Amino acid sequence: MSSHPLNKKIGENIEYYRLQSRKNIKTIAGLLGLTETGYRNIERGITEAGTTKIFRIAEILNVQVKQLLDVNIEEKEKDTITVPQANAPKAEENFYRLCIDQYKAENQFLKKQLSLTQELLVKAMKT
Repeated sequence: MSSHPLNKKIGENIEYYRLQSRKNIKTIAGLLGLTETGYRNIERGITEAGTTKIFRIAEILNVQVKQLLDVNIEEKEKDTITVPQANAPKAEENFYRLCIDQYKAENQFLKKQLSLTQELLVKAMKT
């Protein structure tokens, strides 16, 4: 099963901040009501974390949601978990832009999945 690159990067961010917070997979999975495998699949980018789960994970890890969704984080910028609040309006705007970009990418991915499913259905009906 292949994962979407966006899910993979978000999963990497989640794993990074989990390790920074020194929380283990079992603890976070329990707080989310997931199995350890289910949570690990989010970190691996195999399973997409929905909006509610991303907000909950951010709360558990004590980070901002935008940090988990930031798919352009440079390694050097990951030195700290907290983000300065001086540019809060700009940060909020960037967060919403990132969400929009994520939804666009997700929409494209789902359109492709729908198209493939339709093709399979047409082939199955012909046989």
